[in-house]
Amino acid sequence: MKKILKKITDLTINDILQQEIILPSVYLKTFNDHAKDLEINIQDEKFEKEINKVILDELENIDNYMKNIEQNMKMMKKITKDNKKALLENKTGSFDSILKDIHKLEKNMQDLNDKLYKDELIKTYNRKWIYNQFLEEEAKFRKKGICALIDISDFDYITREYGKLIATNYVIFIIDFIKKRFDKLGINYEIAKYLDDKFLIFIEHKSIKDIDLILFNLKKAILATTLKSKSGLLINGNLDYYYEAYNERQDSQELFENLFAKKITKK
Repeated sequence: MKKILKKITDLTINDILQQEIILPSVYLKTFNDHAKDLEINIQDEKFEKEINKVILDELENIDNYMKNIEQNMKMMKKITKDNKKALLENKTGSFDSILKDIHKLEKNMQDLNDKLYKDELIKTYNRKWIYNQFLEEEAKFRKKGICALIDISDFDYITREYGKLIATNYVIFIIDFIKKRFDKLGINYEIAKYLDDKFLIFIEHKSIKDIDLILFNLKKAILATTLKSKSGLLINGNLDYYYEAYNERQDSQELFENLFAKKITKK
């Protein structure tokens, strides 16, 4: 049941993230629509309990986030007040103390930013980052580049056979492998988790021909790699990839749909 609920939630968030204002009524309607598409009875008592738990977890996360924001705002007011006082009294020592507070505030804000825009387990940006940070308003690309869809094709099989923990570690290994390979090649890129087993890589200053060769060699290298779990389980890495160039101010949703259509067509 949790897996189905996660799928509905992912589909819902994907639909509404592009909207500037997300009303609760819009979220619930979109959620209900996807539940109906998957033929899920949202009135089912067991399913309702799962939904309530997810909502409570989300509310707790929001509450913690707002408390952190409030604490940082208080710190900002203190820094401003101390800074003004130090300027008036010309106290050098006070500036050192203020600088430490500023560094602490910067770290707190970075931690908050990571909680909002990064996947806690995989350590990559999430879908919220794509729509709220990477793209312009109306989900347009800020500048031209190439987008690659990385599909970790064995994820569902490994989850079924060996459990979510091993499947997650499998994904972590592959994403780290990709990052190290791209960093070694000096590629300017950003990578973000789109779904549990699908990641988008946004690449600058490379030609389609270059990316095709890089991804081809990447797939070969991962296929030749065997992962070994602590329990001694051996798994061969594998992924599929699809890519397409985009231009400045191009609609991102159109490009994402094209990439997923390529994946479906290949099957």
